[in-house]
Amino acid sequence: MQNEIVSHEDWLKARLELLAAEKEFARQRDQLTRRRTAMPWERVEMPCWSFPWVSSHGGDFNFDCHVSFTPEQIAEGEAYFNCEVRQVKASEQVGVSAFARNDRSEVFHTYSCYSRGGDMLNGAYHYLDIAPKGRDEGGLKFTVEWLRRHDQY
Repeated sequence: MQNEIVSHEDWLKARLELLAAEKEFARQRDQLTRRRTAMPWERVEMPCWSFPWVSSHGGDFNFDCHVSFTPEQIAEGEAYFNCEVRQVKASEQVGVSAFARNDRSEVFHTYSCYSRGGDMLNGAYHYLDIAPKGRDEGGLKFTVEWLRRHDQY
């Protein structure tokens, strides 16, 4: 099955309409998460568990998808990100894109989401959202202020 092929302008219009619905869903999910983290606790005797954290990044692809930014863009303070020119302060932002290839090896951009839109794909967030304190972002200046790269702790 092949979806409709459209111009960038038509794709962007459709994406922004879907983005509005995704943002409403994220707000509803946040409300549910707050209720989840307020649940009473039950004492359970458990062994100590641990797991490794893994991260990957880099390559020109991120620049092509407008989620990595040059030192010049950061110095200017703005760049194209999340479907518009906006303020940037970091070299990378969260973004996920999906693509499809047809029988003629043509490649199509089918979906992108940025910032909180990627939460649904990050399993770590789902685990944090069921933890007693959730993401514990209440007193922070912005969501994920707590996040550090592996070499920043």
